[in-house]
Amino acid sequence: MEKLVRRILMPVILDAEFLPVIKQVAALAESHNAELHLLYVGDPAVYKPQLWWFHPKVIPLGLTSEKMALLQMLKEIICREHDISVVTAVEWGKWRTTVLNHAVSIGADLLVLNETAVPKTRFPALKSNLEYILEKSHCQVITLFAAKAPRDAWKQVVIPITDFVPELRLRTIMDTAISQKMKIHLVTVGSGETSKRSTDFYFLTETLKRLKIASHLQVECKCLDHNYSPLDSFLSYARSVGADLLMTRMSAADKEALWVKDLNFHVA
Repeated sequence: MEKLVRRILMPVILDAEFLPVIKQVAALAESHNAELHLLYVGDPAVYKPQLWWFHPKVIPLGLTSEKMALLQMLKEIICREHDISVVTAVEWGKWRTTVLNHAVSIGADLLVLNETAVPKTRFPALKSNLEYILEKSHCQVITLFAAKAPRDAWKQVVIPITDFVPELRLRTIMDTAISQKMKIHLVTVGSGETSKRSTDFYFLTETLKRLKIASHLQVECKCLDHNYSPLDSFLSYARSVGADLLMTRMSAADKEALWVKDLNFHVA
């Protein structure tokens, strides 16, 4: 079977309190035998505002070296506890653009974000950085809400069902869900039109069929009220039920759309 997750990218905060979050993702990477890429994104305007406007590439070399040294410390800690390959990088620029470009450049299969570590936008009325990433990412995205709990404490995952069956999301999380007896929330957003209700639920029921083979899993289905922003609805629902993670991808990948055979799950 084709390896689903080869490279996981995680933007990080260089703070000791963020280490438990990184360890969650390291454990997930180990379960998939995947590379873990840790990326620190710095805002040049914070350090050299008078130079950044005219010279976007002017960043003190010593500052980059300092961040790389801190990343190396994190790498050493992670590698002592997990048998995985860890790659570190420091880049400077607009956070969301830099993260998306880096994900493409390394060929990431999975992007993992921690909700509290995503920078706030300077203009609250605009689309948040988190929503922007979830909408634009070329690969599937996991948003973590549990900051300090280890991966083996994950109990609830929210998986939105949009206009396709999310094969990749199911395959990525299913072994963990089965072994830890996680509750899976399958969530869709209704069109608001009675005549389209059968269409609204089609992909939901098709996804349920693929979960039948995985016994002893608790699954809850929810159709949310129609909203101007489905992503905001999914995020709000995940927070309201106390989910540990939200798995999203707003459009199907080519290989995901081509998979039509049943999932082959196994109990870990």
